[in-house]
Amino acid sequence: MQERTAAPQILTFEGVLVIVGGGSIDYQLMRDLEAAGAHLVGADGGADEIVKAGLFPEAIIGDFDSLASPGEWLGRTRLVRLEEQVSARGGVVHWARDGDEANRIVTELVRATGATEVVKVKSMATQDIALDEALAAAGIGAYETDLAELIVQLGHDTP
Repeated sequence: MQERTAAPQILTFEGVLVIVGGGSIDYQLMRDLEAAGAHLVGADGGADEIVKAGLFPEAIIGDFDSLASPGEWLGRTRLVRLEEQVSARGGVVHWARDGDEANRIVTELVRATGATEVVKVKSMATQDIALDEALAAAGIGAYETDLAELIVQLGHDTP
């Protein structure tokens, strides 16, 4: 049996890690978590949200396209380009300009395997782009890993 070597750590923290994205943010909750010892990491524009709360991210992950002023972060915090890290570990990152293109990419990836069913993680992003509907239109059944979402899905309902 060939011995596997551990992949290098991208980020390592002891304790609670809070990854902040863009969108609706409870700034007081973020301040309370940080005061309790949580480590704050911004996912792209989430770094700007951390600053709006009067705090500072320990790291920023992503492709940095959503940061208000990406150059201002250089040398101030750890920047982790997600695509480079995924690629370095043998993964492939696919880029899409919109939901339709993302749905085409996912459908083509599933078709390339010959599969007619997939199990997927619940995601608001996949719901927003109507991935389940796009897969169904292509004759591919999609099933959720989230039990509550699976029940909704099997009842042909929406959340």
